[in-house]
Amino acid sequence: MNLAVSSATVLSDLAILEFSGVDTPAFLQGQLSNDVMAATIDAAMLAAYCNPKGRTLATLVLWKMPDTQNNEPVFHALVKADIADALVKRLTMFVLRSKVKIRRLSTEAIGLKLESGNTAANVAVPEINGLNLGALPDAFEPYRVIAHPGGVSIAAPQSQPESQRWWFIPAETQSPALEPNANALSKWQTADILAGLPWVEHATQEAFIPQTLNLDLINGVSFTKGCYPGQEVVARSHYRGTVKRRMARGTAHVAVEHIASLPGQDIFDAHSAHPDSPAGRVINAAHDDTQAQLLLEVKLADLDQAQYRLGEPNGPVITPASLPYSIEPGEQ
Repeated sequence: MNLAVSSATVLSDLAILEFSGVDTPAFLQGQLSNDVMAATIDAAMLAAYCNPKGRTLATLVLWKMPDTQNNEPVFHALVKADIADALVKRLTMFVLRSKVKIRRLSTEAIGLKLESGNTAANVAVPEINGLNLGALPDAFEPYRVIAHPGGVSIAAPQSQPESQRWWFIPAETQSPALEPNANALSKWQTADILAGLPWVEHATQEAFIPQTLNLDLINGVSFTKGCYPGQEVVARSHYRGTVKRRMARGTAHVAVEHIASLPGQDIFDAHSAHPDSPAGRVINAAHDDTQAQLLLEVKLADLDQAQYRLGEPNGPVITPASLPYSIEPGEQ
């Protein structure tokens, strides 16, 4: 497949955290929902960081760096930028005597979209320092990690099989010649939503358990690893089959200037016996030039007959839309 970069976007809404030190794997294993001890340099993983009640404080894309510092393991993670500094501070509290250092890197992630050469030929994309485009494979596998001389690329999940999306993480010594672009960022965030990839941000911290965010459906939770904060709650919901709320997708006609305020807002069900009571919440929102694309917390039992409204009982109608994976019980 002849692919070329059709867009390159500074992902200013994300931050990159670094975990280093000899005790890093064990430390992360005891903090996150996924099996960090099984991590390799070839694949990233999704994970949640929860409070003791199983409520998600952060979602992360985590990967093991191919290069080490003084022969000690190094992990990097993508998280929402508006929670990054508080997350570093909170996690550092639990390092105690472990030999682990946690910091926020100064570099910013870049979102790359690759399309056929003919499609991308008419798009002018600045050269990205440190990126070796020829190292990216034709065979696309989400969360695959490719090392470059000046950074790392991670395959981002996507809903369009004819194209590819990659997170490119430049080394701190690199300075890509890209300027932030709000419209381009919104398109990238829309693609995250279409792929069913949830991000916990400040407005939604401690609002959802990992299963509500579908993390157990997209390989973000291990039920066979050891303990981590909230593990008992997460495991109980899994083994007792009591996951009553899931993440679904929808669209609504909302002005672009209101998008940033949507995460955490209530949604209402006009067909409910209690239409004035919240039926769920917005998890993520982005604008695709015509309407708002939404990831929503919904009750599975109500999903087929619900008529959701955004923000208030008489708010904008939310039109249901599909995810690239099933959220129905027994169909995972």
